[in-house]
Amino acid sequence: MKAYWIAHVTVTDPLAYAGYQALAPAAFAAHGARFLARGGAAEVLEGPVLDRHVVIEFASLADARACYYSTEYQAARRRRQAAATVHVVIVEGLPGTKGEIARACLEPESSAPSFRKQNRYSTPPAFRFFRHL
Repeated sequence: MKAYWIAHVTVTDPLAYAGYQALAPAAFAAHGARFLARGGAAEVLEGPVLDRHVVIEFASLADARACYYSTEYQAARRRRQAAATVHVVIVEGLPGTKGEIARACLEPESSAPSFRKQNRYSTPPAFRFFRHL
């Protein structure tokens, strides 16, 4: 299953942040990252206001973690530490095909993905999505 980095960033020192921007692309390329959103227009509806929002796709949760903990990315991260306020979360995606989504919704509770146990709704989110396809 795919996984995503979701990052919210406010750059406080653009010159120092340039050091991060020079190093980070090598880490992303080495781990097959694909940028889905980077900068651009955004509207904060809840939570702290940070200026920049980034969504990066990886082939798997293992790839997303490996990128973050890689020596290349950690070197870039050290350059960024004093240059920005950053929140980064790694999120595992939902199953990729209609059949996988349907199977995830029909599995017994004990073998279902963890989102079913944590969701406050009576209908699993993937099933609500599947109804509209």
